[in-house]
Amino acid sequence: MEALITKICKENINHAIVSYGQYSYIVLYMAYSPFDFSSLHTIGEFDNYFYAYQIIRNVRTELIKALKLAGYDADDIVTVPYKQLAAQTGRAVLLKNTLASFDGLGTFVVMEVLRVHGDFGNEPQPVKLNNLCQTCKLCERACPTHSISEEGFRRHTC
Repeated sequence: MEALITKICKENINHAIVSYGQYSYIVLYMAYSPFDFSSLHTIGEFDNYFYAYQIIRNVRTELIKALKLAGYDADDIVTVPYKQLAAQTGRAVLLKNTLASFDGLGTFVVMEVLRVHGDFGNEPQPVKLNNLCQTCKLCERACPTHSISEEGFRRHTC
């Protein structure tokens, strides 16, 4: 299954697998630059998240079809929060205000998840809030739009 996933995923799309009992979840994720429009399409007021999401969603759909053709029972029914799954793969750390930071990519990451019947991944790792987030307020002070605060993350003002 790993070879099939690697073949379908584009070079800028990463993946990790975590198992929960009878199901495994494949977490697909890729970084995007929210304000660099040089290589992506600009559509009205949307930032690059919209375009990156379309790319990764199409890859998820293609991967589900390829897995089914290879005899796996795959679908897009995911009842576990994406960020929790990403943290349980060990590839992301949860931060304060519902943010997640991915190894080497930061917080500007778009994710998709698909479910495969069977145990193909690693056991879930414990999800913990990054210890630095308990006392550090650097992200709050650095945010020019004040979208990060004690009250939470406000995407609409970001």
